[in-house]
Amino acid sequence: MLSEEDIEFVKNNYLKISTEEIANHINKSIWTVYGIAKKLNIGNFKWTEEKVNILKKYYVEKDWDFLFDVLGTNKKSVIFGKACSLGLHKRVIWTEEYDNVMKKYYPSSNFEEIFSKIPNVTKASMQHRATELGIRCDIHYWSEEEIQLLREKYPYYPNKYLSDIFLPNRNAVSINQMAMKLNLKKDSSQNNKVFVPEKMISDLKDLGAKLGRTPSIDELVFCGLPSDKSYDRYIGGYKKACNLAGLEVNVSLWGSAKIYFSKNNDVCYSHSELVLTNFFIDNNIPYEKEKLYREISNDLRCGTKRMDWFLGGEYVVEYWGYPDVKDYISGIEIKQQICLDNNLKMIEVVRKDIRKLPDVFEYFINKYL
Repeated sequence: MLSEEDIEFVKNNYLKISTEEIANHINKSIWTVYGIAKKLNIGNFKWTEEKVNILKKYYVEKDWDFLFDVLGTNKKSVIFGKACSLGLHKRVIWTEEYDNVMKKYYPSSNFEEIFSKIPNVTKASMQHRATELGIRCDIHYWSEEEIQLLREKYPYYPNKYLSDIFLPNRNAVSINQMAMKLNLKKDSSQNNKVFVPEKMISDLKDLGAKLGRTPSIDELVFCGLPSDKSYDRYIGGYKKACNLAGLEVNVSLWGSAKIYFSKNNDVCYSHSELVLTNFFIDNNIPYEKEKLYREISNDLRCGTKRMDWFLGGEYVVEYWGYPDVKDYISGIEIKQQICLDNNLKMIEVVRKDIRKLPDVFEYFINKYL
C-alpha cells in the first residue's frame, strides 16, 4: 500500500533525485514511482522563461551541482538537451589533474581516453590546451611511406594485423584514425582477406560443438578464432555469426536477462526494442539495426558506438530505456553531442513514447505508404 508520506516524497523529489533513489526510499519499484509521477502530472520538467534565462547565464561556467540546485532538477539529460537546443556548450576548467591526462594521452592520440576522463572536453578545446601545454600528437605525423603503405594494405587486413606486421610503430587506434582521415574503407569483397566469412562461421560452429555451448567473446581468440571485432567487420556482428552458425545467442555476453527477435530476426535487447522494430517492419519503414556511428560520421568519439536504428538512411533513432541512471546518462550525452556536432538528425524515444509511435514516426509512415 502507498502511504501519503510515500506520495508526498515522490512529489517533492521526482525532479531532484533519481527514480531508483526514490524507489529505494519508499521501498517500491521504479514502475510504481513512474505511476505516481504520472498521476501527479510531474513527469516532465517544465522549462519556464526564467529557467531558460538561468540556463543561458550559468550553463557554460557553472558545475552540474550548481545547475541542479538553481534549476530544481538533477536530470542531467534534460538540462543537456535544452542547452544543446540553445547552442550552449560547457567549457572545461583545466586543472592539474586534467593537464596530466592530456600529457599522458594526447601525444599518443588516445582521444577516447581523454574524452572519458575530462568532462565536457571537445576536440577544439583539447587542441587549444595542448598548444598551451606545449605538447603535440606525435602519432599524427605519419611519413609518406607509412601513408602509402596504409593506403595499400588497409582495405584488406584487420587493424591489429596491420599494426603487428606492416606498421609496428602505430597502434590499431592510430591506424583507424588515420584511415578515417584518408577516407579509407575495408574491402567488402572476398579477395585478399585474412579471414574468410564462411570459414569463420564454420570454425565458430565447430568450437560451439566442442564446448557444448555458445563460446563467449573472451574464448574466441584464446581458442584460435578471430576476435569479436573481426566477426563484427566481416559478418556484421558476433550475434549474427552465432545465428548463422546455429548457436543460441549467449545473452550473458551483453548483460541482458532476455533477448527477443523481430519479425526480420533482428536481435532486440528489450521488449520495447522489439515493439519499435516490428513497428518499422509493419509500416514498411526501411531501417538498419545497430548501425555504427562511424559509418556516417568521422567523429573520433564514435569509436564502436552503435545507434539503435538508422531510419530511411537519414535519421538516427535511439531508445533511452534508463534515462535516469547515472552511467546510462553519460552514454546518452556522448551520442547526443556526436549528432549535434556533426549535424546528424536524431529522434530520441523514451518509454512513454511507445504508446504513441504513429505520432512519433508520422513523417516516415506518410513517406513510405
